[in-house]
Amino acid sequence: MLPMIDISLLGPQEPVGEFADVMASAFQDYPVMVNAFRHAPGPRIEWVRGLAALSASHRQDVSNPILIARDGERTVGAAMLTLPGYEPSPDLETAFCDYLDPAGPTSLPFFEAFFNAVSSVEVPRPHAFLKMLGVDRAYQGRGVGRKLLERTIEIAAGTEGIVLDTEHERNLGLYRRFGFEVAGETAVGDMPVWVMWRPQNGG
Repeated sequence: MLPMIDISLLGPQEPVGEFADVMASAFQDYPVMVNAFRHAPGPRIEWVRGLAALSASHRQDVSNPILIARDGERTVGAAMLTLPGYEPSPDLETAFCDYLDPAGPTSLPFFEAFFNAVSSVEVPRPHAFLKMLGVDRAYQGRGVGRKLLERTIEIAAGTEGIVLDTEHERNLGLYRRFGFEVAGETAVGDMPVWVMWRPQNGG
């Protein structure tokens, strides 16, 4: 039986712990995080949780909405979307560098190479960017990701379209079912990166 999933927006002043927890569950073994925290001390899941919490806590009003998927009181999925016009604050950039410094000398350079690889693929502007979409492992394959994607598409109305990246080839079919196509394929070292694009309103 499929769960009854409710999707809501996380308020600007609401705690970010539930977002960070579900992202840690979903992304602890994801290629980006494995490569980024390869030499970091301690459990990788804690580094992923901290990074997600850092990103969420520095979001800026409605230009960086966070979606939370709940099954009753349990948070089972989440997504973060960046809308046109958003610019990360210098405080976030400083906090990001400070957070990654204890993770070892390869962590920050990896993320810089990753961001450069994704941004090297040309897509129409102004667009929304789906930064993260994750589902708790116990709820994967149960329609939570579909509901988060549907709401993401609604929120991005009025833009040229939505951009996302994935580092798992198996995800391409899922996103294609929602109208995304591969805009470009690149790589960071031996990690493939697919940048996908979905035009809004069939444009």
